[in-house]
Amino acid sequence: MENGSNPVADARLRGASKVEAWRLRWQNAEEELALSKVEYESASDFASADERMKKAQDELSLARSTYERSAKIYDAAVEEFDNKMSAASAVLENTPAIVAALEGSLGAHGEQGMRNRLEQLYLGYKATIAKAQEDFISAVESIP
Repeated sequence: MENGSNPVADARLRGASKVEAWRLRWQNAEEELALSKVEYESASDFASADERMKKAQDELSLARSTYERSAKIYDAAVEEFDNKMSAASAVLENTPAIVAALEGSLGAHGEQGMRNRLEQLYLGYKATIAKAQEDFISAVESIP
């Protein structure tokens, strides 16, 4: 985190905003289609009204499918990120038990061996979090 920014929080906001934009576009397309149907029913120029209605139907189809796909990508990314963070937190919660187990094997590896194992555990924890953040941000960026 640089300058107080939180890339994961920023990505969550961007992802939610993208999904909401597609939901609103879908809603607007439904309204446009309803208006075009009313226009078609009262039109003297059926060809023009028919063309407008077809465009409205195409926009509705695009907006709905893109919204559904975007929401699915975002929801899956959030769930996967939250699961990875829960797993990483579980490692931290179990650290006292891990330290106790390592202390029990202190005779075989010595104090330096225990430090090395704890350092590996910590580095693995940090790598897990970094990878989870990277994967989440990448998933959000893939949302149309």
